[in-house]
Amino acid sequence: MTKEKKVIFCQCKYARVIPAETKNAVEKALIESEVEYTSVDDLCDLSVHDPEKLCEIKNDENIEVIACYERAVKGIFHNAKIDLDSSNTVHNMRDQSPETIIQNLGLKETSVKAQPETTAVHSETATAPASIAVKDPNWKPWFPVIDYDRCTNCLQCMTFCLFGVYGTDQKDEIDVSKPQNCKTDCPACSRVCPEVAIMFPKYKNAPMNGAPVDEKALQKETVKVDISDLLGGDIYDTLRERRRIAKSRFSKERDESKAAKERKRCLKELQDKLQISDELVDSLSPEEKKMIGLPTQETAAKKDND
Repeated sequence: MTKEKKVIFCQCKYARVIPAETKNAVEKALIESEVEYTSVDDLCDLSVHDPEKLCEIKNDENIEVIACYERAVKGIFHNAKIDLDSSNTVHNMRDQSPETIIQNLGLKETSVKAQPETTAVHSETATAPASIAVKDPNWKPWFPVIDYDRCTNCLQCMTFCLFGVYGTDQKDEIDVSKPQNCKTDCPACSRVCPEVAIMFPKYKNAPMNGAPVDEKALQKETVKVDISDLLGGDIYDTLRERRRIAKSRFSKERDESKAAKERKRCLKELQDKLQISDELVDSLSPEEKKMIGLPTQETAAKKDND
């Protein structure tokens, strides 16, 4: 590896998707080869909380990123309004062996030994890396990134998402405009994308974690759900209509429990198709539950008073 190259090393501290052995061995090789590199606690977090810093690191065209899948890394940088091109190399610690990455980087060979995830690697000759820590340790940077090579801008993800994660840019192209609105560990929008263009870098399975898309992975992991067929039209219109019908039923029949059961049944149908956990639904705020027609403590208390 030439001295002119800039190296970004992602620790991926919010998820255990990168083998500790690989991460420690590669960083040890960087140190022993006396390569100057920037250690980033989490690239996903940096792209949201400090995109200017990421842009500052990237202002040189000749950079190498040591992180995860190339598709995911490109999407992460795009979220920060930075586009990686053929002059940039991405080394994938999720799949590639440490020996392969070290060889591709042109570093000194080093013994590869498994070490605990939290063990730091030190060397008397080491050049201390520039380090960028996460801004908010209480926030897990879980949000979608888009593979624009596959995306057809159908906007189905924006129609589907109830939490305002998606928007459009000045060219009217789909954009992850509010990543912090995303619900942790929910990959549902990627399951409804007809082109498998939505990735979650911290997801465990391919191809939604950014791995190359192949038919075998698609059959195993992707659930093709046409939202229009499932809900009979625009999801917002459908949910509003269900609430309207439910309110009408309340006024005529005064049977709130029956309507509540119907809402739960409809949501459960969507949960099963998209593999959304009950824990995620339980974590929704009262406002979000109202948005999708679920009963809240407030509505339950009102029912008791009536």
